[in-house]
Amino acid sequence: MKKEVAAILFLAFSLLNAGLISANLSASVSPLYANSSQNTLYNFTISNTAVGINLTQINITVPSGFAIVTTGTSGYGGSWGGGGISVEEGFHAVSLSNLSTGGLLFGGSSGYYYFTAANANSTGSFNFTLASLDTSSNTNVTNVSVSLQDVTSPAATFISPTPANSSVLTGNYFPVNISALDNVGIDNVSIILYGSSGNIVKSSNLNSPPFFVNFTNLTYGNYSFQATAFDSSGNSGVSLSRYLTLKAAAICTENWTCAAWGACSNSTKTKNCLSFVDSNSCNTTLQKPVSLTQPCTPDCANWVCDDWIPNPCTGNQTQIMICKDSNGCEEPKNYTRACPQVSAAPSNSQNQSSQSGNSSISTAFIVVMVLVLASIISVVVIMFRLRRKADYTSGDSDFGNNDELGRPKAY
Repeated sequence: MKKEVAAILFLAFSLLNAGLISANLSASVSPLYANSSQNTLYNFTISNTAVGINLTQINITVPSGFAIVTTGTSGYGGSWGGGGISVEEGFHAVSLSNLSTGGLLFGGSSGYYYFTAANANSTGSFNFTLASLDTSSNTNVTNVSVSLQDVTSPAATFISPTPANSSVLTGNYFPVNISALDNVGIDNVSIILYGSSGNIVKSSNLNSPPFFVNFTNLTYGNYSFQATAFDSSGNSGVSLSRYLTLKAAAICTENWTCAAWGACSNSTKTKNCLSFVDSNSCNTTLQKPVSLTQPCTPDCANWVCDDWIPNPCTGNQTQIMICKDSNGCEEPKNYTRACPQVSAAPSNSQNQSSQSGNSSISTAFIVVMVLVLASIISVVVIMFRLRRKADYTSGDSDFGNNDELGRPKAY
């Protein structure tokens, strides 16, 4: 029996030296389930079940769509062999090695290693590949798998031309446009319109972009609306609610400003409105005239003008007078002028001076008249006396016997 055991050991040693026996690599990973599009810390347990054969190198490659973020520090479960390990990190793989005689991992022992990886943006099962190299340069490959599940909710937000919150719109319709984003993919978007009492008025379910709906034929009043985005994993994301009010548009009467009336020709005059605008900005052309005509008579104008206003007019004001053609042959005309200048009323001192001057003139006039009258009387008296003297000198016999009135003197 001893001879048989010795023979088996000798054979195993011979095969080992010949490189015909290799290490037996096995591995496990934790956690087995993770979320897509997130970073996860993965812990690997690596075992060498072949007795007497040491592993010198282990390479761990992450699945497609994954990326290594940070590597960790090795721990011990059994032994890592003859001492420390060398770690070489790449974007998609990490290599652990100890090329000494003792190797990295003794036969019949286990080691541990961990790193953080950014998971893929999809769901399903993914394999980490582990490849080992032993002291006899034999390789061994094994896979460990993890399952990714989608637990990330999509995002739904309003974009233009969706009305802003608390908008007041004229009309019976409005548009809603949604931007929906997800780490895996959007399955559909639901947009719901609610009435003022919270009742559902209208809804729309959209399976592909653009996620746009135009709510039409609505009654006037208050509304709210909200959007919900769903992904293929059943996750959902709800937008904020927005509120608005619909009201009837105000009645707008078009007022087209046209050119002036043309000259009277063949008893008709015309004005053109094609190139002019509606002064009320109704944005309609229902009442826009192409041209206006009316009968006329050449040189038929009969102008009637209003009074100048304002009246009275003072200071630097300007007066306006409007004249209209009562026969309708001409357009009204406006005239302006500066206020007429009125002389200022005389002051009290001026009145007193004027009165004083008038009084002086009257007094002088009276004096002159008195002097003239006195002169006339004096002349008459002198002439009368001279005549009487002449008569006396001529020898009138009766002159001496009569008095100065020609009456006989009384003796």
